[in-house]
Amino acid sequence: MTGKQEVFQILSEHQGEYLSGEELAKQLHISRNAVWKAVSALRAENHEILASTRKGYSLVTSAGDRKQSTPVNCEEIMAAVTNREIMPRVLVLEETDSTNRVAKELAMKGAEEGTLVVAVRQSAGRGRLGRSFFSPEGGIYMSLLLRPKLPAEQAVLLTTAAAVSVARAMEKVAKVSAGIKWVNDIFLDGKKVCGILTEAGIDFETGMPEYAVLGIGINVEVEEVSEELLPLVCFLNEKAKEPVNKSRLVAAIWDEFMEIYPCLSEAKFMDEYCARSILLGKEVLVKDPKGDYLAKVSSIDHAGHLLVETKEGMRILSTGEVSIRPASGTSFL
Repeated sequence: MTGKQEVFQILSEHQGEYLSGEELAKQLHISRNAVWKAVSALRAENHEILASTRKGYSLVTSAGDRKQSTPVNCEEIMAAVTNREIMPRVLVLEETDSTNRVAKELAMKGAEEGTLVVAVRQSAGRGRLGRSFFSPEGGIYMSLLLRPKLPAEQAVLLTTAAAVSVARAMEKVAKVSAGIKWVNDIFLDGKKVCGILTEAGIDFETGMPEYAVLGIGINVEVEEVSEELLPLVCFLNEKAKEPVNKSRLVAAIWDEFMEIYPCLSEAKFMDEYCARSILLGKEVLVKDPKGDYLAKVSSIDHAGHLLVETKEGMRILSTGEVSIRPASGTSFL
């Protein structure tokens, strides 16, 4: 962490209390002048910090607490992270075309596992199957660089683990009940609130991923949305009991994912993934290059495959897309 991040972390841990510049300098092994510069930089980022000649410095409110539309903030993310076995190296961008592209570029340059790229907005956000992802200011757009030691065929576990992590984090921070639509979408009350896109670079000699980039896009709040999207998507702040601090949600996602990640191949989290599924027992339309067909979702196995019943028998889907079929009077089966 930088000096600025460390100063913010200590002040946030003692929010509302005064800490002297001398005490901060001593704890962090930096000069009092460096403390003053860090506080000045934090104030420039809209954190409200009081200063008293006799008492020292006191964090009154962070930028995210005071103004909910305030974008993600590096210092707040670092301070809110509790799982510190692998500390994130956070890069916050005002705007980029795609956080996944930036993270992949960093991966190819040798960036460490745990590098986290976050953007206030994206100009060319992407979803699965080459679709564009609506990414205006007001959302969370983050990509996590990983270097997993697992066969390429198990890479789907990264996506399913991320889905469980996001659902848990939303419940913790926003107090909402989140469901999962196979394989990579988070839903609230029947509408999509989050999409996940996992991309990997494969080492062809070993067949193992050289790196993986886990992209997560969350609809938090937005001033305008196109009429065609309105019936399909929702925004977290509409469902939450109080406006969400985006930096704390990013940190919560990190914490939840890093709890699962060390034992990823054991897939113990898949029971929770299945329990959160909004597809089990539902009739769906399976979109297939050879022709779409109707099916009924039977289960999801621990490898992340979707098991569906069709007129021809059971099918196992490892990738693809399904949409929930509107309820009708009779079953196609």
